[in-house]
Amino acid sequence: MGSRTGSIYVNPVTQERAVVLVSSADSGGELVRAELWAPPGARVAAPHTHPRQSERFEVRQGRLGVRYGSDTGVLDVGGAVEVPPGTVHDWWTHGDEPARVLVEVRPALRFEEAIVTLWGLAAAGRTNPRGMPGPLQLALLSHEWDDTIRFVSPPRPVQQLMHRVLGPVARRRGLRGAYPELEQRILIGRLGEPLTLRGPAPAGT
Repeated sequence: MGSRTGSIYVNPVTQERAVVLVSSADSGGELVRAELWAPPGARVAAPHTHPRQSERFEVRQGRLGVRYGSDTGVLDVGGAVEVPPGTVHDWWTHGDEPARVLVEVRPALRFEEAIVTLWGLAAAGRTNPRGMPGPLQLALLSHEWDDTIRFVSPPRPVQQLMHRVLGPVARRRGLRGAYPELEQRILIGRLGEPLTLRGPAPAGT
């Protein structure tokens, strides 16, 4: 499963929106390019790395704070930064205005599917206000998406232990590491079509 070029997604918890400009399918897996809109106060769920992918940010509107490796800075309109594979990074909107950012990930691999899972869980009411799932769900996600996204905290050895200990419990409760069906919870339309407004589901659904 992968997104289509022109698809528009919303994370109803964090209020981020993303328009897929070039999908993995249309680039032959070379890249995925999207325009991200993030409201004031927004930030990525948690510091993380992409083990095998680079990620480039280019600000088109507003300002974006970025931390990558040992560097921290603020990008103004036209500013850009490319985060190499395996580099810890974090981002947030800087100031009182929303940010509109061109995001490009190379190669695409399973980046689209990982975002669909994380945003879909948020839409299903199964994350905290920052869009981060709880420990049981995280025990499965950290294993499923280890080749795509690795959260820095808890440390990776602890995440691996969580998967071994909590993974069986999570599966018995019906949790999984991927939820492609949740795409319909966050897909609000496609370019050139009317949009569907969506809100988060009540917690626990």
